[in-house]
Amino acid sequence: MGWLDVALCVNALCMLYLGLNHIFCALGNFEALGYSVAAFMPPIKKNKRAPVPDELSRLLEHAAAVLGAAQVALAAMCLLASFSEWPRAKKLAIRTMAVYLLIVLMVENTHPAGTGADGSPAAGLYPMPLHGLYPAATLLAVNVGATFLD
Repeated sequence: MGWLDVALCVNALCMLYLGLNHIFCALGNFEALGYSVAAFMPPIKKNKRAPVPDELSRLLEHAAAVLGAAQVALAAMCLLASFSEWPRAKKLAIRTMAVYLLIVLMVENTHPAGTGADGSPAAGLYPMPLHGLYPAATLLAVNVGATFLD
């Protein structure tokens, strides 16, 4: 097993972790990321907010599940490439992940995760500990390094 295979397996594990959480956790795992959907609802009485409409919950779960499905597909691509005997398939998968991670880095920088308001994670370059900038940058470095080492 070469460096490309190790990098592909690390990518696959990260994508599976993220993707499966978005698919199977309630509300697409948004609450674990620091969001409180109920806090965004307008107040109806003192210290009481309107309930979250079922349509909004379904929309959030759907969007998160579609994102999760794409991440699981990336994980499958990485695993299949790591078990392939074709070096070009491995390098194509690594390059695809590098492009994906570069786009994630751009999105994290241009579209912050939250505003810091009640029910929203803090704004800034890296508001969420397990998602976003640092993991994407680390995986990108692993991918680039594996390309040169293999």
